[in-house]
Amino acid sequence: MINALIGASIGGAALGADVGRWIKPTKRDSFMVSFSVYLAAVVMSIVGPIYAVAAIKVGLGPSLAWNIILVYDDLGLPESSLWPLLILVVLLQVTTCLTAAYYSGLALTVAFNKPRLRGVFVLISAAIDSALGVWGIIWHWIPFLNLLANWILPIAAIIILMHHFVAEKYVSFVSIPKINWVGLFSWLVGGIIAYIIAEYVPFLVPAIIGMIVAAGLYGLIMLALKRKRKH
Repeated sequence: MINALIGASIGGAALGADVGRWIKPTKRDSFMVSFSVYLAAVVMSIVGPIYAVAAIKVGLGPSLAWNIILVYDDLGLPESSLWPLLILVVLLQVTTCLTAAYYSGLALTVAFNKPRLRGVFVLISAAIDSALGVWGIIWHWIPFLNLLANWILPIAAIIILMHHFVAEKYVSFVSIPKINWVGLFSWLVGGIIAYIIAEYVPFLVPAIIGMIVAAGLYGLIMLALKRKRKH
């Protein structure tokens, strides 16, 4: 859970900042986004353990502990109070899915550089998300979050820590190809290291280690390539 929270916080802050530089947000916009990201992490850190303890006390296993309706029902709440909770859960799911589909569509639009197909990409994202939901991705949610934390953080590290603050000072953007093989290789190594740590060294935080490895490797290779070009 700690790995997932750290991954979500750092990944959201880093990738959000990278998107923000293109839309030129105001100081108020930047503050509100930062406040929202870290507030969510703090709330999750407090509410998550409390909810987990409550789910365990009422006897729900890991496969059902996510269901807030079952948890409150087993805690003895009257049925009349469960209906508003059910409505809130449905609204949360709908708004979350719509937001995820929209942003996924934007990401695909940028990746393929096809602005006219933005609506199509949003529909494709929604269809994939719906299929995953029906398939039952919720049953694999925690492992999925850990997977994201292990593999997304190296990308954020490469984009923010190295590409904007270190490599940009030494390597011209013109010299970087459309497919940044150095970045892909560094991300792959960082993700693999994070995965290995998650499996065999559980007392460390895999997301942070993977981020450090990816950023360090990317910076070293880019600097080495810069020196090679000079000679």
